[in-house]
Amino acid sequence: MLNPRENVADDESNRENPPSMISNYRKRKYCRHSPHTIQNLLAIFKEFPNPNEEQISDIGTKFNIEFQKVKFWFQNRRTQMKIQLEKQENNAMIRENDKLLVDNNNLRMSIITRDPTFCRFCGNQCMIEEFSLDEQHLRRENAYLEEEIDRAYSIAGRSLVDHQIFISSSVNGELKNERLRTLYIQIAVKAMDELVKLAKSSSTDIWTANDTDFIHEKLNYEKFLHAFPSCIGPKPQHIGFVSEGTRASAIIMANSNVIVETLMDVDRWVSMFPCSISKASTINVLSNIGVSGTKDNALQLMKAELQVLSPLVPIREVIFLRFCKMIAEGVWAVVDTSIDESTYGTIYSIPKSSTGCWKFPSGCVIEDFSNGQSKAKVIWVEHIMYNEYGIHEVHDSLMRSGAGLGANKWLSTLKRQCETLAFLMSTSSSPDIGIMGHRSLLKLVHRMTNSFYKGVCPSVNTWTMLSSSSSSSRDTSSNIKLMMRKIFNSPGEPIGVVLNGATSLWLPVSHACLMKYLQDVSVRNEWDILINGGPMHVTNLVPKGWNSSNHISIIRPTVCVDDGRSNMVIVQETSTDESGSLMVYASMDNKVMDNVLNGGDSSYIALLPSGFSIVPNTISVDKRHKHGYNLVSELVESEREVVVGSIVTISLQILADSKPTSHVHVHSIESMKSLIIYTLEKIKAAMNC
Repeated sequence: MLNPRENVADDESNRENPPSMISNYRKRKYCRHSPHTIQNLLAIFKEFPNPNEEQISDIGTKFNIEFQKVKFWFQNRRTQMKIQLEKQENNAMIRENDKLLVDNNNLRMSIITRDPTFCRFCGNQCMIEEFSLDEQHLRRENAYLEEEIDRAYSIAGRSLVDHQIFISSSVNGELKNERLRTLYIQIAVKAMDELVKLAKSSSTDIWTANDTDFIHEKLNYEKFLHAFPSCIGPKPQHIGFVSEGTRASAIIMANSNVIVETLMDVDRWVSMFPCSISKASTINVLSNIGVSGTKDNALQLMKAELQVLSPLVPIREVIFLRFCKMIAEGVWAVVDTSIDESTYGTIYSIPKSSTGCWKFPSGCVIEDFSNGQSKAKVIWVEHIMYNEYGIHEVHDSLMRSGAGLGANKWLSTLKRQCETLAFLMSTSSSPDIGIMGHRSLLKLVHRMTNSFYKGVCPSVNTWTMLSSSSSSSRDTSSNIKLMMRKIFNSPGEPIGVVLNGATSLWLPVSHACLMKYLQDVSVRNEWDILINGGPMHVTNLVPKGWNSSNHISIIRPTVCVDDGRSNMVIVQETSTDESGSLMVYASMDNKVMDNVLNGGDSSYIALLPSGFSIVPNTISVDKRHKHGYNLVSELVESEREVVVGSIVTISLQILADSKPTSHVHVHSIESMKSLIIYTLEKIKAAMNC
């Protein structure tokens, strides 16, 4: 089969033949050469690719083909061979270009990781004498490779005229991605440098001690802006936004490798901090290089929704780069820094939505103990900026202090979770429960607690909002968030319409005192209306750590009666750390619980978890209005009074209807509100509030 180009003559043929001849020729009927003829012509072309007129005439006579057709066939064949050769050469150039890009990037990475103060990041011009001989050599090689790339693309662009659209869409796209990746690396390295400086700086330089006992240190912005005049991202304390910077340190019962692997794996990261992360995902793995399979120099683009366990605080959406670096033997650092969502590359824009959040360089520095213990010292720095829109006044002081999403919250959770994992690995069962029963119970409680988190925060898409909270009212009933969910066939959940109610309020009681009261089974009938006022007792206590406050309880009725209450069992998990306390519970049938304790499968058990989240919140109030407990900041010291308090968040779930197609009735909504108000009023009365 002939190529379509066989119908086209070159300039030489146009000069040899008058236009009228060509016009008449084109009007003739097109005919194809037979396969046998084409095979003979190809054999002649291999020996004589450019025959003269005498040879063309002999070939035409031999195969009964007109002179012009033979001539055009050889011309078109030579054109085809030329194009194929150019394609091969261009493909080789593209492969060489890709190799040059990789080599160029490796050289850049070598310079960047060896010298974070490289002028491309700080904006200052560095003299050649400031760098070592190796770095000077790398810089010269880098400049040479950049010139080679530009020259190679220029050659490729000139030689591939017929394929210009394809080249521009593929090569330019790859070049754009490579440049964007290089930009991300530059941002991440500069953020790492800032994080390490913030973590290692003395308190008197940038950090100031906090008056409360649950936040360690706060960032002094005046000194910070002086020390970091060219900080990454928008300037802190932007108009209309709140900036908070906190730092905390602790000894964690895990080595640096375990912590780094957890932070760099998005699923393990969410599982480690379920109370602070609603959901998260990895958008792109930009770099996963390292030595011997480590996470050294690993870079990821991630997206997360951060939450405070309260329905009165909206979630915070953040898109950020996460960069991991081994800065010394046994010393690692993991840093997060925001980038703009619209372009994934603009680093100087502020959060656009009311739920947006900007992460300045934040993260942790992890240093292993030198004696070989599975422990590490972790310094956590959290520096964020967000819009206060949607935050209820109950949480104003909590969020402004940094206790909501600050360094101490992240570090306390990490410490408690690592202690729990270490304890469970050393203790496979409890005295009165076997190994299989212990595992089944842990899985049940883990699922129960995660379901409670999803019910507290209204950010989860599976819930439908029924009512909204008031941003200014102090009336508890006005601040109750009501949500519903229709469950048709979901393992581990009841079929029907589930109603969830949650709210938060501030009480002038320490969180330790509140937790002690709520955990006291002897007075549980004072506030838990679901047990119908009957006495309860703990039959099984499964510890989850060396802290006695972290455990799982199996609570049963003390007196067996014939009203059905004797068949009800409550499984409850309580946990406490420096950032606050949590108590989650759910009721189930007695036989179902016995099956779990005997090692039965707990994944099918339907749960409706309820519970409390208690966060310390010490505030300053006006002495002249002691009963109002209004938060003040502009009063002089003599007019202030420090009041120890806590923010209590309650969340209850009930099955409103066993038919998932039914609608939520008004009386079900009113019953949920009454139940929450009753519970809180009983707790306030017991605490003399």
